[in-house]
Amino acid sequence: MAGGDRTAGPGTDRTGPQEADRAVVLRQLPFSGVAALVVGGLLATDPTRLADWRIVAAILVTVSVAAAAPLVPWHRLDHRWAATMPAAQMVAVALAYVGGLDVVVGLALPVLWLSRAYGAVGAIGSVVAAGAVSWAPFVLGAPITEAAFPRLLVEPAVFASVGAYVYLGERRSQARQALLEGQGAVVERTLDDSRRQRRLLEGVLNTIDVGVVVLDADGRVIGRNPAQAAMCPPTPQIGEPADALGPVEIYAEDRRTPVPREDAVLLRAARGELVDREIVWWRRDPDADPDSLRALGITARPLLDERGRWDGAVVVYQDLTPELTAIAQQADFVASVSHDLRTPLTSILGFTELLADEPGLGERERRHVRVVERNARRLLHLIGDLLTAGQLTRGGLTLEPRRLDLRELARDVLEAHGPAATARQVELREQLDEPLPVHADAERLGQALDNVVSNAVKYSRDGGNVTVRGERLGSDVVLSVADDGIGIAREDQEHVFDRFYRAEAVRGGSVAGTGLGLYIAHEIVRAHGGGVELRSEPGVGTEVRITLPGAR
Repeated sequence: MAGGDRTAGPGTDRTGPQEADRAVVLRQLPFSGVAALVVGGLLATDPTRLADWRIVAAILVTVSVAAAAPLVPWHRLDHRWAATMPAAQMVAVALAYVGGLDVVVGLALPVLWLSRAYGAVGAIGSVVAAGAVSWAPFVLGAPITEAAFPRLLVEPAVFASVGAYVYLGERRSQARQALLEGQGAVVERTLDDSRRQRRLLEGVLNTIDVGVVVLDADGRVIGRNPAQAAMCPPTPQIGEPADALGPVEIYAEDRRTPVPREDAVLLRAARGELVDREIVWWRRDPDADPDSLRALGITARPLLDERGRWDGAVVVYQDLTPELTAIAQQADFVASVSHDLRTPLTSILGFTELLADEPGLGERERRHVRVVERNARRLLHLIGDLLTAGQLTRGGLTLEPRRLDLRELARDVLEAHGPAATARQVELREQLDEPLPVHADAERLGQALDNVVSNAVKYSRDGGNVTVRGERLGSDVVLSVADDGIGIAREDQEHVFDRFYRAEAVRGGSVAGTGLGLYIAHEIVRAHGGGVELRSEPGVGTEVRITLPGAR
């Protein structure tokens, strides 16, 4: 029975060695205190009773229990050894009872001890023992009188009730303790997971070169990584509201249009707005060189709580300065080269026209000259698109608007594409029944229409149709160009207005192109305050709808 910490048992405290020893001492104190009161009462009222050997034996047992409680190393013994203490207390009560003292009620204290510390076995055993002590005189032959009935019935019932109450209470206490321990373990695991995830998140945020700011529901900064602090200071520190944004200059994507402070992405995110890859130019020092602008691609997404309500936002900053600078340099290079190519090409066209009008030129040579002229004009058109794309990239497209009829402009474009359509056996149809007055730059808008119609002719099937329709919708003018050609795949449709983009289906085909036609048309129409919409189905055809504000 000896060896190790074995104090734990049914209903015992699951504690350390010192706590186990202390529990035994504390549990015997109430009985020792009651015994001392009884002895004190006898000394004061009837000292002669203390001469009875049974009472003396009861006192000796009680004193032995009180002395052994702090001296015995209970934690080194099996937990069942501690049951000898309440058992000895019952013996002391039985001796005193037999000696003539009516102290049966004192059995309640060892019953409490055994019921709590040893579960159902302790409760049943202690109640049976207490009942046996109560009935002992009558078992030994004492007469059963009317006054004896409470002792025969009430006292055993009280002991049974006390034992059951304590046992059931201990069971509930153990269940609560187990529940609390289980919940504590879950909470501890959750905290460990949370701490681990936090360390992982901090490691990721401190490593990436993308700036991140986290806002709470009140618009205060609760998270910010070093990349963001280095990328675009001064921004609010952790704990500050988003509107604590320092003095900065912010410009739109064109690098010229100032963005009001209240429209800064961080403040819009704090108001619950969603921002998707917005590009701004940021200068943190108003006195710095204008070339010190930094291009930032900013995205803001809301944080939602478990009920789907707005609970803050995450704002992500990406430094796009090197990429946009490279694109601008590329556009400058293309524009420079295109400009240098246009001058000699214009000269070639001029001399080609003179050569074609030469009286002594044979028919065979004249056809060759026309081929040269046709390809030179095509090359000049491509160079014009490159120059326009460069101007659009730099935000330098200038317009000279005037009142004109879009219907007449569309007819001129159709007439210009007549030879190319005839060569492909493509029929050009027009449904332009009413005037379409607009206030626009005729040259630029003609360039946009030319690109759209050119695409429709190029990607139509031989023998197909290209139809141009015009109508007025309220105060707007709508011009649509529809073909029954090869169509555009769904995954390519969202990119057809991107610069230099060509669909996968035509990249390796026989139709040449730069991927600038629809991009230029889209940007020119936007510059006029209008919009371009594309609808297409592979194998059925494509329709491009141009909407412009009508002229008043």
